[in-house]
Amino acid sequence: MKKEETEEQVLDAAEALFGHYGLEKTSMDDIARTSRKSKRSLYNYFSSKEEIFYKALHREIDRIKAKVNRYFTMNRDKHPLVLLKLYLIMRPEVIKGAVLFCQALKNKFRFQELLQSSEEQGIVQKFNQWEHSLFFRIGKSSCHHSKLPETEHERFAQSFADMVQMALQGMNYAFFVENRYDQYKDSYNLLINIIMGSIEKNSEAMSMGVEWTDIQQELI
Repeated sequence: MKKEETEEQVLDAAEALFGHYGLEKTSMDDIARTSRKSKRSLYNYFSSKEEIFYKALHREIDRIKAKVNRYFTMNRDKHPLVLLKLYLIMRPEVIKGAVLFCQALKNKFRFQELLQSSEEQGIVQKFNQWEHSLFFRIGKSSCHHSKLPETEHERFAQSFADMVQMALQGMNYAFFVENRYDQYKDSYNLLINIIMGSIEKNSEAMSMGVEWTDIQQELI
């Protein structure tokens, strides 16, 4: 078996264990037994269970990005703000299914960043940067459908990305740390419509000039 295949097999086993028991309660013996490898052989590929956790977490986030990118590619003909709504709808379900990422968020909120490992902090931060760049691209693309002067596109896109990300970051605790997404699901969907409605009502004031009548049906 190739090295890459062995690593994937170990990561598959470890991901299930970490997702069920958490990092602290999972041992290298558990991972070896579940992956059907000897404990000694595991150390040929990984230095510790922490390294396995971080690699599994990286892989999980890569899957999130790939899923979102595929979805956006399938819907690339839609207006950028329609893509924003699509992402807002799919985001909680996608992250909710990423059990290791949810654990990393819990560590961030419960133990604070000073007590969270630097490796874990870095992985979460990279996801936040990726998400911010996604919102930035949506904001900048929306400018091309507007009357906003080209000199203002960068500034608007930056502010747009900051605003959306701050709103979502504020929801992470209730959704993924307290596991209360199902409780707030209807409220969240209502909030999405309020956000989109607010953009619609204020588009003229922002000098965007978006032709909302062309995309209104897709926003419902």
